[in-house]
Amino acid sequence: MADIQKALQWMLDNRARGMQYSMSLRMHANYSDCSSAVLRALQNAGFAVPWIGNTESMFQWRGTLFTPISRADIRAGDVFVSGVPGGSANAYGHAGFALNETEAIHSTSVVNGIRISSNADSAVRAYSGAPVYWLRVVGSTGGGTTPTPTDPEEDNNIYLDDEFVDHEYLQSVFGIKTETWTIDNVESQTDLKQKTMDRLNAQLDKYHETTATVLELGVKEEDIELLELGNHYATNTEGRLMTQGSRRVIRQRDNFLESYKTEITLGTKYSTLVDFLAERK
Repeated sequence: MADIQKALQWMLDNRARGMQYSMSLRMHANYSDCSSAVLRALQNAGFAVPWIGNTESMFQWRGTLFTPISRADIRAGDVFVSGVPGGSANAYGHAGFALNETEAIHSTSVVNGIRISSNADSAVRAYSGAPVYWLRVVGSTGGGTTPTPTDPEEDNNIYLDDEFVDHEYLQSVFGIKTETWTIDNVESQTDLKQKTMDRLNAQLDKYHETTATVLELGVKEEDIELLELGNHYATNTEGRLMTQGSRRVIRQRDNFLESYKTEITLGTKYSTLVDFLAERK
């Protein structure tokens, strides 16, 4: 029998074991993107998911797999989809579950994995700023107990108190704290953490450019083939390449004889489509 609690447990279990975010490897056992995580969790819980589609598919399944609900009716296991129907592919859409009445759980590139955050619109909205729709999975029932999250071994490298926010990696790059910010429209501590992480990670692209060999950057040799111009990456403490990180490859010089000497430049985001096409050419 289908059980929405099993879907939430799938999300929590994969968060605890460190499942990473990737749109290109979304069906891999160790990776997911936002929509594949939701649909794989539902499939694992016994729901009749037609196929592992995307946010566009989820919009199309309103009335079959999902029933629209209002935000005021949210309960554990309900699904959010943020996007504009017909234009929510890739980063223009986002999806996840309500973990309870105030929190959501979703796979996101912000932390390169599955995170728990406020289920307020500002915390679950797609990067495009699209509206958020709430859906109930057909056949799910209320009254269950939300599984208790197991915290992963590592946090998001953000520490909050009454006076400051630290970002461990930025301090390793710049050495000092250089700026004080005021973040408006904060709905909760979790919402503050997400908005702060978004802004801090953006500083890496805005201010810092690095050129080095993949060996110097700590990328494992077996991961080099995953590198692609224009994509965003990060590496974990073991040197494994994590797709959809905060640093974009803007130049790449391959060394086919000695792959560990492949040289890449991580830097700023494309400001226009013309810049992107010119660099690709």
